[in-house]
Amino acid sequence: MAQQTARTVGSITQTFGPRLGVLVAGGYAFASEVTIGGFVLGTHRRDQSLVTAGAALAIPIDDHWRVQGTLAGDLPFSGWGKNQPTGAGVTASILHVWM
Repeated sequence: MAQQTARTVGSITQTFGPRLGVLVAGGYAFASEVTIGGFVLGTHRRDQSLVTAGAALAIPIDDHWRVQGTLAGDLPFSGWGKNQPTGAGVTASILHVWM
């Protein structure tokens, strides 16, 4: 559960109701240290409902470096995400670990 703070623009103040969310996530690490994962997130706030799903992949380059990326997008369920912009996202990262 999350609560967004009120917003004031000029003389107009807008308040928001609580947002409820459910997250289901899982992943697997292979013996080669390659990892994969996925998630589904459902959120609902008064008149807004949205389902987002995504996947992640991490590939080790050596003992100190790895490349990882994610892909996520809103799912078009009937009545969910109505009058909302559809979103999609891609991330890519190169990570170094000092250990």
